[in-house]
Amino acid sequence: MEEIKVSIRCFGMFRQFGNEIDVSILANSSVDDIKGAIVRHLGEKYKEIVGSSVLASDSGILPEEYIVYAPVELSILPPVCGG
Repeated sequence: MEEIKVSIRCFGMFRQFGNEIDVSILANSSVDDIKGAIVRHLGEKYKEIVGSSVLASDSGILPEEYIVYAPVELSILPPVCGG
């Protein structure tokens, strides 16, 4: 299976890692697979926050069943608390 690059734009607490990170995944990977690649890139201590975050494309938040077939640029949006 072909390996592809996903560029992840960082927002919120993820900005500490820069404006963008790149991860490699296999083509036909799901949102969960991408989140797993992000955890491998950042480290296991970020597993919970990555799991609670959503991935988005330019057109909106991606559903969990979304499949990536080709290199793409996405954003990771951490959960937000406010008042």
